[in-house]
Amino acid sequence: MKQILLFSFIILSTIGCRLTKTDDINALSYKNTLKDTLIFEKFDFELHKNNYKGYDIDDEISLNGYYKLPEGGSFTAGNGLEEIYYIVIPPSPAFYTIQYDYYKNGNLKSKGKFAGLDSGLAIGSWEYYDESGKLIKEVNEDAKFKFWTFAKILEILHNERVINLRMGKNRDPEKFRVYFDEAEELLHCEIFKKQLSDRVETYWEYIFDCKTGKYTRCEYERYTKKMNEIPNLPILKKSKEYQEPLKENKRGSL
Repeated sequence: MKQILLFSFIILSTIGCRLTKTDDINALSYKNTLKDTLIFEKFDFELHKNNYKGYDIDDEISLNGYYKLPEGGSFTAGNGLEEIYYIVIPPSPAFYTIQYDYYKNGNLKSKGKFAGLDSGLAIGSWEYYDESGKLIKEVNEDAKFKFWTFAKILEILHNERVINLRMGKNRDPEKFRVYFDEAEELLHCEIFKKQLSDRVETYWEYIFDCKTGKYTRCEYERYTKKMNEIPNLPILKKSKEYQEPLKENKRGSL
């Protein structure tokens, strides 16, 4: 009897540990890992005018115009007629960027997160301020996903080992792409799998259905980035462009 109780305790403890680890991973992927966010509380027009003197260009990411932050991560900035902003990439393993928008007086106008490092898809809670700096509104951008949150999607991708929320595997914008089809209410994630040659690579496409709470996963081939400049490339037989019509024809014949 004691052995049975001990065995049951071990099983329950193991399950509890797994849940805790999953929760920890989920929190790790979403927390703000930047230690020096104070520099983004106001827009520094003088620093911008001086082309961010003292900050090194970040050449470790595939995006242009980003500067390294002292505590890790990187940022880019814009000061135009319509928009004044910083876009910040936290250090690995974060799978999101943070955008800070400002009024012409340099005060914070809004801040929030985007999915991935180059998607423009708003996620999580966004905060909006008046020109004096008073918080006037909060918007839950994950509400449009209904059954899903971006954190929950990351957890699924991590558990299926296509990304790693502890190490930042596949977080680079060329390897992790996400977009939302608002009309169909489908959230798409394309994640790099393997490079087959200097011309072709494979990737996973996940489609999360916001109406049903279900998702699908398919593997396809695509040309590598360097092949994009070559015109009139033949369609790969294992590409989505080739496979989708075949699937539709098969459904129609049933």
